[in-house]
Amino acid sequence: MTNLKVNEKNDPYFVDDLKKSDYCTRKIVAWFRKMGHNAVAKKMAIRPTIDEFADYSDQGDIFVGEKRVEAKQRMIDFNSKEEFPYPTIIVDATHCWDKATPKPYAYVLTNKQMTCCLIVRGSTRKDWTERQKWDRFKKRMRSFYECPIILTEFRKLDVTDEEVALIPSNMPV
Repeated sequence: MTNLKVNEKNDPYFVDDLKKSDYCTRKIVAWFRKMGHNAVAKKMAIRPTIDEFADYSDQGDIFVGEKRVEAKQRMIDFNSKEEFPYPTIIVDATHCWDKATPKPYAYVLTNKQMTCCLIVRGSTRKDWTERQKWDRFKKRMRSFYECPIILTEFRKLDVTDEEVALIPSNMPV
């Protein structure tokens, strides 16, 4: 059985999550490059079994120069900071930030349509709160860091699908 098949059996959303993550990451890389930055997506590696997930945690989605940037798509509709429906935004699962080396310089959190984003800088960590929430995708309680929306920076993602297609996929074969 291939690694992808093993992971699909143990976590039925695993492959779809990877594919969505890959497109989001490539879109953010294309956006950074369009602005003149040297952005590179890190290669993905698939854990052979679900029991080995800790050994396969990522070392970052994107590096802009030497700065680690995480790319995340949020399934929330918003087109401005003022339109965001909550006073805070989930940054990441607490264990992801806590174990990250190097710590992310920023998180680029896109809207559902990936047409805009809120940027959360790692330097705002002291203002984040930890919350236990039901993860509707993983179907269990998880601990997350949230950042007040007022501390985020809003940006439009003016990148076309054609520009994203120029960024090679990091999906393992």
